[in-house]
Amino acid sequence: MLLRYLVSRGQVSAVGSPAADPEDRRSAVVISLSHIANDPRVCRQLRALSDAGWSVTSVGYGAAPKGDPSWRHVQVPELEHDARPLRRGLRVLGLLAARLWPGMALPIWHGQPRHRALMEAVAGLPAAELIVANDYTALPAGTALAARTQARLVYDTHEYAAGERDEEARWRLLYPAYIRAIERSGIEAGAAVTTVSEGIAVRLAADYGITQPAVVRNLPFYRSVPGRKAAAEPLVHYHGVIVPGRGLETLIDSVRLWRPQFRLRIQGPSAPDYLEELKARAQQNGVMDRIVFAPPAPADGLVASASEADIGIHVLPGFSHQNSYALPNKLFEYLMAGLAVVVTDLPEMRRIVAGRGVGELVEGERADAVAAAVNAMGAAEIEGYRQAALASARELCWEREKDRFLAVCGPVPSKRG
Repeated sequence: MLLRYLVSRGQVSAVGSPAADPEDRRSAVVISLSHIANDPRVCRQLRALSDAGWSVTSVGYGAAPKGDPSWRHVQVPELEHDARPLRRGLRVLGLLAARLWPGMALPIWHGQPRHRALMEAVAGLPAAELIVANDYTALPAGTALAARTQARLVYDTHEYAAGERDEEARWRLLYPAYIRAIERSGIEAGAAVTTVSEGIAVRLAADYGITQPAVVRNLPFYRSVPGRKAAAEPLVHYHGVIVPGRGLETLIDSVRLWRPQFRLRIQGPSAPDYLEELKARAQQNGVMDRIVFAPPAPADGLVASASEADIGIHVLPGFSHQNSYALPNKLFEYLMAGLAVVVTDLPEMRRIVAGRGVGELVEGERADAVAAAVNAMGAAEIEGYRQAALASARELCWEREKDRFLAVCGPVPSKRG
Protein backbone atom coordinates (compact mmCIF):
# COMPACT_ATOMS: atom_id res chain seq x y z
CA MET A 1 0.00 0.00 0.00
CA LEU A 2 1.04 3.58 -0.63
CA LEU A 3 -0.18 4.52 2.80
CA ARG A 4 -0.14 3.04 6.25
CA TYR A 5 -1.97 5.60 8.22
CA LEU A 6 -2.42 5.47 11.94
CA VAL A 7 -5.33 6.09 14.19
CA SER A 8 -3.86 7.88 17.16
CA ARG A 9 -5.57 5.75 19.81
CA GLY A 10 -3.50 2.57 19.74
CA GLN A 11 -1.85 3.48 16.41
CA VAL A 12 -3.64 0.71 14.57
CA SER A 13 -4.59 0.61 10.92
CA ALA A 14 -7.67 2.64 10.18
CA VAL A 15 -8.84 -0.16 7.90
CA GLY A 16 -8.97 -2.61 10.80
CA SER A 17 -10.28 -0.11 13.33
CA PRO A 18 -12.74 2.40 11.85
CA ALA A 19 -12.42 6.01 12.95
CA ALA A 20 -16.11 6.20 13.80
CA ASP A 21 -19.23 4.06 14.00
CA PRO A 22 -20.72 3.99 10.47
CA GLU A 23 -24.20 4.18 11.99
CA ASP A 24 -23.34 7.34 13.94
CA ARG A 25 -24.23 10.22 11.63
CA ARG A 26 -22.87 12.70 14.16
CA SER A 27 -19.38 12.13 12.81
CA ALA A 28 -17.31 15.09 11.56
CA VAL A 29 -14.05 14.79 9.62
CA VAL A 30 -11.56 17.68 9.53
CA ILE A 31 -8.92 17.44 6.77
CA SER A 32 -5.75 19.51 6.50
CA LEU A 33 -2.44 18.87 4.76
CA SER A 34 -0.62 20.46 7.67
CA HIS A 35 0.90 19.24 10.92
CA ILE A 36 -2.43 19.43 12.67
CA ALA A 37 -1.01 19.34 16.20
CA ASN A 38 0.88 22.56 15.35
CA ASP A 39 -1.91 24.21 13.37
CA PRO A 40 -3.83 26.40 15.84
CA ARG A 41 -6.74 27.13 13.51
CA VAL A 42 -7.41 23.47 12.76
CA CYS A 43 -7.04 22.52 16.43
CA ARG A 44 -9.61 25.17 17.34
CA GLN A 45 -12.00 23.70 14.76
CA LEU A 46 -11.59 20.26 16.29
CA ARG A 47 -12.17 21.53 19.80
CA ALA A 48 -15.25 23.54 18.78
CA LEU A 49 -16.83 20.58 16.99
CA SER A 50 -16.06 18.17 19.82
CA ASP A 51 -17.47 20.55 22.44
CA ALA A 52 -20.60 20.99 20.30
CA GLY A 53 -21.26 17.24 20.37
CA TRP A 54 -19.65 15.96 17.18
CA SER A 55 -17.59 12.77 17.06
CA VAL A 56 -14.41 14.18 15.52
CA THR A 57 -11.77 12.64 13.25
CA SER A 58 -8.78 14.65 12.03
CA VAL A 59 -6.85 13.74 8.88
CA GLY A 60 -3.42 15.25 8.25
CA TYR A 61 0.30 15.15 8.86
CA GLY A 62 2.08 14.29 12.07
CA ALA A 63 0.93 12.98 15.40
CA ALA A 64 -2.51 13.44 16.85
CA PRO A 65 -3.38 16.88 18.19
CA LYS A 66 -3.77 17.20 21.93
CA GLY A 67 -7.27 17.61 23.21
CA ASP A 68 -10.29 15.52 23.99
CA PRO A 69 -9.16 11.86 24.11
CA SER A 70 -12.24 10.94 22.09
CA TRP A 71 -10.74 12.63 19.04
CA ARG A 72 -9.45 10.23 16.42
CA HIS A 73 -6.56 11.04 14.11
CA VAL A 74 -5.61 9.60 10.75
CA GLN A 75 -1.97 10.32 9.99
CA VAL A 76 -1.10 10.88 6.34
CA PRO A 77 2.53 10.33 5.28
CA GLU A 78 4.42 13.39 4.08
CA LEU A 79 5.37 12.66 0.50
CA GLU A 80 7.24 15.04 -1.77
CA HIS A 81 6.33 15.92 -5.33
CA ASP A 82 7.79 13.48 -7.86
CA ALA A 83 11.01 15.33 -8.77
CA ARG A 84 12.02 13.17 -11.72
CA PRO A 85 12.55 15.46 -14.74
CA LEU A 86 9.85 13.85 -16.86
CA ARG A 87 7.27 13.95 -14.07
CA ARG A 88 8.19 17.52 -13.18
CA GLY A 89 7.92 18.55 -16.82
CA LEU A 90 4.52 16.91 -17.19
CA ARG A 91 3.29 18.66 -14.05
CA VAL A 92 4.39 22.05 -15.40
CA LEU A 93 2.72 21.34 -18.75
CA GLY A 94 -0.44 20.35 -16.92
CA LEU A 95 -0.44 23.56 -14.88
CA LEU A 96 -0.04 25.57 -18.07
CA ALA A 97 -2.84 23.59 -19.72
CA ALA A 98 -5.15 24.40 -16.79
CA ARG A 99 -5.01 28.05 -17.86
CA LEU A 100 -6.95 27.08 -20.99
CA TRP A 101 -8.74 23.94 -19.81
CA PRO A 102 -9.70 24.18 -16.11
CA GLY A 103 -10.77 20.54 -16.19
CA MET A 104 -7.08 19.61 -16.13
CA ALA A 105 -6.70 20.86 -12.56
CA LEU A 106 -8.17 17.86 -10.73
CA PRO A 107 -6.13 15.26 -12.68
CA ILE A 108 -3.00 17.28 -11.84
CA TRP A 109 -3.99 17.33 -8.17
CA HIS A 110 -4.69 13.58 -8.13
CA GLY A 111 -1.36 12.91 -9.84
CA GLN A 112 0.72 14.05 -6.86
CA PRO A 113 1.91 11.36 -4.40
CA ARG A 114 0.87 13.37 -1.33
CA HIS A 115 -2.63 13.81 -2.71
CA ARG A 116 -2.97 10.13 -3.61
CA ALA A 117 -1.98 9.30 -0.02
CA LEU A 118 -4.64 11.68 1.27
CA MET A 119 -7.28 10.16 -1.01
CA GLU A 120 -6.39 6.69 0.25
CA ALA A 121 -6.74 7.91 3.83
CA VAL A 122 -10.21 9.37 3.35
CA ALA A 123 -11.33 6.37 1.28
CA GLY A 124 -10.92 4.23 4.40
CA LEU A 125 -13.16 6.41 6.54
CA PRO A 126 -16.75 5.44 7.33
CA ALA A 127 -19.73 7.69 6.72
CA ALA A 128 -19.76 11.17 8.21
CA GLU A 129 -22.28 13.97 8.44
CA LEU A 130 -19.82 16.86 8.16
CA ILE A 131 -16.55 17.33 6.27
CA VAL A 132 -14.31 20.37 6.83
CA ALA A 133 -11.58 20.77 4.19
CA ASN A 134 -8.86 23.24 5.14
CA ASP A 135 -7.32 25.05 2.17
CA TYR A 136 -7.52 24.12 -1.49
CA THR A 137 -4.87 21.40 -1.09
CA ALA A 138 -7.40 19.32 0.91
CA LEU A 139 -10.54 20.35 -0.96
CA PRO A 140 -10.68 17.58 -3.61
CA ALA A 141 -10.35 14.92 -0.90
CA GLY A 142 -13.05 16.60 1.17
CA THR A 143 -15.32 16.89 -1.86
CA ALA A 144 -14.89 13.20 -2.69
CA LEU A 145 -15.60 12.09 0.89
CA ALA A 146 -18.64 14.37 1.15
CA ALA A 147 -20.04 13.00 -2.11
CA ARG A 148 -19.52 9.40 -1.01
CA THR A 149 -21.12 9.85 2.41
CA GLN A 150 -23.75 12.50 1.53
CA ALA A 151 -22.12 14.80 4.08
CA ARG A 152 -22.23 18.57 4.42
CA LEU A 153 -19.00 20.09 3.07
CA VAL A 154 -17.31 23.19 4.49
CA TYR A 155 -14.30 24.69 2.71
CA ASP A 156 -12.19 26.84 5.03
CA THR A 157 -9.52 28.77 3.14
CA HIS A 158 -6.86 30.29 5.38
CA GLU A 159 -5.70 32.77 2.74
CA TYR A 160 -6.50 34.14 -0.69
CA ALA A 161 -5.00 31.06 -2.30
CA ALA A 162 -5.09 32.29 -5.91
CA GLY A 163 -2.93 35.25 -4.87
CA GLU A 164 -0.71 33.47 -2.37
CA ARG A 165 2.58 34.27 -4.13
CA ASP A 166 1.49 36.64 -6.85
CA GLU A 167 4.67 38.68 -6.47
CA GLU A 168 6.49 35.81 -8.28
CA ALA A 169 6.16 35.75 -12.07
CA ARG A 170 6.56 31.96 -12.35
CA TRP A 171 3.92 31.35 -9.72
CA ARG A 172 1.50 33.74 -11.46
CA LEU A 173 2.02 31.83 -14.69
CA LEU A 174 1.43 28.35 -13.27
CA TYR A 175 -0.83 28.35 -10.23
CA PRO A 176 -3.75 30.82 -10.09
CA ALA A 177 -5.83 29.09 -12.78
CA TYR A 178 -5.12 25.69 -11.22
CA ILE A 179 -6.13 26.87 -7.75
CA ARG A 180 -9.27 28.62 -8.98
CA ALA A 181 -10.36 25.49 -10.86
CA ILE A 182 -9.98 23.36 -7.73
CA GLU A 183 -11.84 25.89 -5.59
CA ARG A 184 -14.62 26.25 -8.16
CA SER A 185 -15.01 22.47 -8.34
CA GLY A 186 -15.53 22.25 -4.58
CA ILE A 187 -17.88 25.22 -4.50
CA GLU A 188 -19.95 23.84 -7.36
CA ALA A 189 -20.16 20.56 -5.43
CA GLY A 190 -21.96 22.49 -2.71
CA ALA A 191 -19.23 23.53 -0.31
CA ALA A 192 -20.07 26.27 2.16
CA VAL A 193 -17.09 28.63 2.30
CA THR A 194 -15.40 30.28 5.26
CA THR A 195 -12.25 32.38 5.38
CA VAL A 196 -10.13 34.47 7.70
CA SER A 197 -10.76 38.11 6.72
CA GLU A 198 -13.34 40.42 5.20
CA GLY A 199 -11.11 41.28 2.24
CA ILE A 200 -10.68 37.65 1.23
CA ALA A 201 -14.41 37.00 1.63
CA VAL A 202 -15.25 39.90 -0.70
CA ARG A 203 -12.71 38.69 -3.27
CA LEU A 204 -13.96 35.08 -3.20
CA ALA A 205 -17.55 36.24 -3.68
CA ALA A 206 -16.46 38.22 -6.74
CA ASP A 207 -14.28 35.42 -8.14
CA TYR A 208 -16.94 32.70 -7.94
CA GLY A 209 -20.23 34.58 -8.01
CA ILE A 210 -21.26 33.28 -4.60
CA THR A 211 -22.76 34.75 -1.46
CA GLN A 212 -20.00 36.38 0.55
CA PRO A 213 -18.33 33.66 2.65
CA ALA A 214 -18.54 33.74 6.41
CA VAL A 215 -15.51 35.27 8.12
CA VAL A 216 -14.02 33.21 10.94
CA ARG A 217 -10.97 35.06 12.20
CA ASN A 218 -7.80 33.49 13.60
CA LEU A 219 -8.58 34.28 17.21
CA PRO A 220 -6.86 32.55 20.14
CA PHE A 221 -8.57 31.11 23.19
CA TYR A 222 -8.99 33.75 25.88
CA ARG A 223 -6.21 33.86 28.45
CA SER A 224 -5.62 36.38 31.18
CA VAL A 225 -2.05 37.62 31.54
CA PRO A 226 -0.33 39.13 34.58
CA GLY A 227 -0.53 42.89 34.89
CA ARG A 228 2.71 44.78 34.28
CA LYS A 229 3.96 48.25 33.49
CA ALA A 230 6.15 49.13 30.51
CA ALA A 231 9.78 48.22 31.15
CA ALA A 232 12.48 50.87 31.35
CA GLU A 233 13.96 49.14 28.29
CA PRO A 234 10.83 48.16 26.34
CA LEU A 235 10.98 44.86 24.48
CA VAL A 236 9.61 44.81 20.94
CA HIS A 237 8.51 41.27 20.06
CA TYR A 238 7.93 39.40 16.78
CA HIS A 239 6.81 35.80 16.69
CA GLY A 240 6.01 33.57 13.75
CA VAL A 241 7.73 31.59 11.05
CA ILE A 242 11.02 33.29 10.16
CA VAL A 243 11.04 33.26 6.36
CA PRO A 244 11.62 35.77 3.55
CA GLY A 245 8.67 38.00 2.69
CA ARG A 246 7.72 38.86 6.30
CA GLY A 247 9.50 42.24 6.37
CA LEU A 248 12.14 41.03 8.81
CA GLU A 249 14.99 42.64 6.88
CA THR A 250 13.28 46.04 7.10
CA LEU A 251 12.54 45.44 10.77
CA ILE A 252 16.20 44.72 11.53
CA ASP A 253 17.34 47.72 9.47
CA SER A 254 15.04 49.95 11.52
CA VAL A 255 16.56 49.07 14.90
CA ARG A 256 19.54 51.42 14.48
CA LEU A 257 17.00 54.28 14.19
CA TRP A 258 15.11 53.32 17.36
CA ARG A 259 15.56 55.22 20.59
CA PRO A 260 18.39 53.48 22.46
CA GLN A 261 16.24 51.94 25.19
CA PHE A 262 14.24 49.72 22.80
CA ARG A 263 15.25 46.10 22.23
CA LEU A 264 13.95 43.51 19.72
CA ARG A 265 13.18 39.81 20.08
CA ILE A 266 12.53 37.70 16.97
CA GLN A 267 11.07 34.33 17.94
CA GLY A 268 10.14 31.42 15.72
CA PRO A 269 11.29 28.52 13.56
CA SER A 270 13.64 29.24 10.69
CA ALA A 271 15.85 27.58 8.12
CA PRO A 272 19.43 27.87 9.46
CA ASP A 273 20.76 29.65 6.36
CA TYR A 274 18.10 32.36 6.47
CA LEU A 275 18.56 32.86 10.19
CA GLU A 276 22.29 33.40 9.63
CA GLU A 277 21.47 35.97 6.93
CA LEU A 278 19.35 37.93 9.40
CA LYS A 279 22.04 37.75 12.08
CA ALA A 280 24.63 38.99 9.58
CA ARG A 281 22.32 41.87 8.69
CA ALA A 282 21.97 42.80 12.36
CA GLN A 283 25.76 42.67 12.71
CA GLN A 284 26.23 44.93 9.67
CA ASN A 285 23.77 47.42 11.15
CA GLY A 286 25.64 47.40 14.45
CA VAL A 287 22.57 46.30 16.43
CA MET A 288 23.32 42.68 17.25
CA ASP A 289 23.54 43.60 20.94
CA ARG A 290 19.94 44.88 20.82
CA ILE A 291 18.36 41.86 19.10
CA VAL A 292 17.62 38.41 20.50
CA PHE A 293 16.85 35.54 18.11
CA ALA A 294 14.81 33.16 20.26
CA PRO A 295 13.70 29.57 19.57
CA PRO A 296 10.00 29.05 18.88
CA ALA A 297 7.54 28.82 21.73
CA PRO A 298 5.02 25.94 21.63
CA ALA A 299 1.70 26.84 20.03
CA ASP A 300 -0.06 26.85 23.41
CA GLY A 301 2.69 29.02 24.90
CA LEU A 302 2.77 31.84 22.34
CA VAL A 303 0.62 34.24 24.35
CA ALA A 304 2.50 33.63 27.59
CA SER A 305 5.83 34.16 25.86
CA ALA A 306 4.63 37.32 24.12
CA SER A 307 3.34 38.73 27.41
CA GLU A 308 6.95 39.16 28.55
CA ALA A 309 7.28 41.97 25.99
CA ASP A 310 5.83 45.47 25.69
CA ILE A 311 5.19 45.90 21.96
CA GLY A 312 4.20 43.33 19.33
CA ILE A 313 5.37 44.10 15.80
CA HIS A 314 4.60 42.82 12.29
CA VAL A 315 5.78 44.89 9.32
CA LEU A 316 4.38 42.65 6.60
CA PRO A 317 5.11 44.05 3.11
CA GLY A 318 2.04 44.91 1.06
CA PHE A 319 3.40 43.64 -2.26
CA SER A 320 0.72 41.01 -2.91
CA HIS A 321 -3.04 40.52 -2.73
CA GLN A 322 -2.39 37.87 -0.13
CA ASN A 323 -0.59 40.29 2.17
CA SER A 324 -3.08 43.10 1.66
CA TYR A 325 -5.83 40.78 2.93
CA ALA A 326 -3.75 39.44 5.83
CA LEU A 327 -5.26 39.27 9.30
CA PRO A 328 -2.67 37.05 10.96
CA ASN A 329 -2.88 35.00 14.13
CA LYS A 330 -0.03 36.94 15.66
CA LEU A 331 -1.96 40.22 15.73
CA PHE A 332 -4.64 38.69 17.96
CA GLU A 333 -2.05 36.83 20.03
CA TYR A 334 -0.29 40.14 20.67
CA LEU A 335 -3.57 41.66 21.85
CA MET A 336 -4.28 38.65 24.07
CA ALA A 337 -0.80 39.10 25.56
CA GLY A 338 -1.58 42.73 26.38
CA LEU A 339 0.93 44.23 23.95
CA ALA A 340 0.80 47.57 22.22
CA VAL A 341 1.12 46.77 18.52
CA VAL A 342 2.99 48.18 15.53
CA VAL A 343 1.84 46.83 12.16
CA THR A 344 1.94 47.79 8.51
CA ASP A 345 -0.91 50.01 7.35
CA LEU A 346 -2.71 47.28 5.38
CA PRO A 347 -6.53 47.24 5.15
CA GLU A 348 -7.43 44.30 7.37
CA MET A 349 -4.91 45.03 10.11
CA ARG A 350 -5.78 48.74 10.01
CA ARG A 351 -9.42 47.89 10.72
CA ILE A 352 -8.40 46.24 14.00
CA VAL A 353 -5.53 48.47 15.12
CA ALA A 354 -7.00 51.87 14.26
CA GLY A 355 -10.57 50.82 15.00
CA ARG A 356 -9.72 49.64 18.50
CA GLY A 357 -6.91 52.06 19.32
CA VAL A 358 -4.40 49.36 20.19
CA GLY A 359 -1.25 50.63 18.49
CA GLU A 360 0.58 52.42 15.69
CA LEU A 361 0.42 51.91 11.93
CA VAL A 362 3.57 51.94 9.79
CA GLU A 363 3.05 54.26 6.84
CA GLY A 364 5.27 52.80 4.15
CA GLU A 365 7.58 49.82 4.20
CA ARG A 366 10.83 51.61 4.98
CA ALA A 367 13.11 51.32 7.97
CA ASP A 368 12.59 54.97 8.92
CA ALA A 369 8.80 54.52 8.88
CA VAL A 370 9.05 51.49 11.16
CA ALA A 371 11.35 53.40 13.49
CA ALA A 372 8.96 56.36 13.61
CA ALA A 373 6.13 54.07 14.75
CA VAL A 374 8.26 52.39 17.42
CA ASN A 375 9.69 55.69 18.65
CA ALA A 376 6.15 57.05 19.08
CA MET A 377 5.74 54.57 21.93
CA GLY A 378 6.49 56.24 25.24
CA ALA A 379 5.58 54.66 28.56
CA ALA A 380 2.16 56.36 28.60
CA GLU A 381 1.38 55.27 25.04
CA ILE A 382 2.42 51.69 25.73
CA GLU A 383 0.23 51.56 28.83
CA GLY A 384 -2.77 53.07 27.04
CA TYR A 385 -2.47 50.68 24.12
CA ARG A 386 -1.97 47.78 26.53
CA GLN A 387 -5.22 48.50 28.31
CA ALA A 388 -7.03 48.78 24.97
CA ALA A 389 -5.48 45.49 23.85
CA LEU A 390 -6.60 43.67 26.99
CA ALA A 391 -10.13 45.04 26.64
CA SER A 392 -10.24 43.99 22.98
CA ALA A 393 -8.96 40.52 23.82
CA ARG A 394 -12.13 39.77 25.78
CA GLU A 395 -14.07 40.15 22.53
CA LEU A 396 -11.45 38.94 20.04
CA CYS A 397 -11.24 35.39 21.36
CA TRP A 398 -12.17 31.97 20.04
CA GLU A 399 -14.81 31.46 22.72
CA ARG A 400 -16.88 34.06 20.83
CA GLU A 401 -15.64 33.50 17.28
CA LYS A 402 -16.33 29.75 17.26
CA ASP A 403 -20.07 30.41 16.98
CA ARG A 404 -19.49 31.75 13.46
CA PHE A 405 -17.74 28.53 12.50
CA LEU A 406 -20.35 26.28 14.10
CA ALA A 407 -23.17 28.20 12.41
CA VAL A 408 -21.71 27.30 9.00
CA CYS A 409 -21.20 23.67 10.03
CA GLY A 410 -24.84 23.38 11.06
CA PRO A 411 -26.47 21.68 14.04
CA VAL A 412 -25.38 18.27 15.27
CA PRO A 413 -27.83 15.76 13.80
CA SER A 414 -29.53 13.14 15.91
CA LYS A 415 -27.90 9.74 16.16
CA ARG A 416 -29.52 7.22 13.89
CA GLY A 417 -31.32 4.31 15.44
